[in-house]
Amino acid sequence: MVDYKRVLQLAAAGVPQRGIADALSCSRNTVATVLAAAKTAGIAYDAVADLDPAEVRARLLPRRDESLRRHFANQDDEAAA
Repeated sequence: MVDYKRVLQLAAAGVPQRGIADALSCSRNTVATVLAAAKTAGIAYDAVADLDPAEVRARLLPRRDESLRRHFANQDDEAAA
């Protein structure tokens, strides 16, 4: 899973999107999605520098994070049955 906090940190340091994607072994589309979500939410790296990476991810893409939680909860329920 991509560290969204690290994406923001590298972008704040002036690293281009392609460089961020290469450094984190992810696609440029992923980097663009993270940066667009941060811009939409008005979140800059300075605002999340002290947060856990999972919290940064949840703040940037809360619907995706909640969807994943529901998905894995359903899998746990099915495994218990």
